[in-house]
Amino acid sequence: MAIAVTSSNATAVLCHHRILVVEDDEIVRALLRELLSALSYEVVEANCATQALALLQTDTIDLILLDKELPDGDGIQLCRHARETLGLCIPIIMLTASTEPGDMSRSMLAGAVDFMRKPFVSDMLLARIRYALHIN
Repeated sequence: MAIAVTSSNATAVLCHHRILVVEDDEIVRALLRELLSALSYEVVEANCATQALALLQTDTIDLILLDKELPDGDGIQLCRHARETLGLCIPIIMLTASTEPGDMSRSMLAGAVDFMRKPFVSDMLLARIRYALHIN
């Protein structure tokens, strides 16, 4: 899978925010880590829903980038669980390669604040992250 990694408009992040990247694809996770770390975001990583849940219960997280299709669960269900069971009010941005027509609406109804399909343009993702952190 190709992900456009361009950051021509990227500027330094003034605050240190912790972003949980929940992604089972090691290459995508590494690209996100590199992109976010370069802008002074602190990146916490999980490669499955179980690992993400454990981190959400023990760590302070400011935003979640959440893949829809995880090896041990559905990202939309994890999003719903984070909202309803854990009571988290942090921004959740869904990232998915899925082309199912209802994914976006199901994600938003589960509590996601944004939804992006892979492959994505890094500048657009960074803009959405900044916006989500700003309004929260």
